[in-house]
Amino acid sequence: MELVYAWMEKFRNYKEVNLNFSDRFIIDYDNSNKTIKITPNAAYISIYPEYITNINAVVGRNGVGKTNLLDAIGLRTNDRKKITLNLK
Repeated sequence: MELVYAWMEKFRNYKEVNLNFSDRFIIDYDNSNKTIKITPNAAYISIYPEYITNINAVVGRNGVGKTNLLDAIGLRTNDRKKITLNLK
């Protein structure tokens, strides 16, 4: 399973934000009708081996909402700390 899109109406410092996590699809969300249109991106070219579906990075200055984004998509603080400790 792959997370390709998220809509956040309101979560901490996010308000009415479209988050597209995949270049494979063009996603249009109509907030007034609460409808979503997903179409394959004809211009998409995969540069990864078949066993890697997608790579994303969350970057930005302090205080812009990186941690809030991770919390919103479901990665709890304790889980992130465990991952970080296991990498050291």
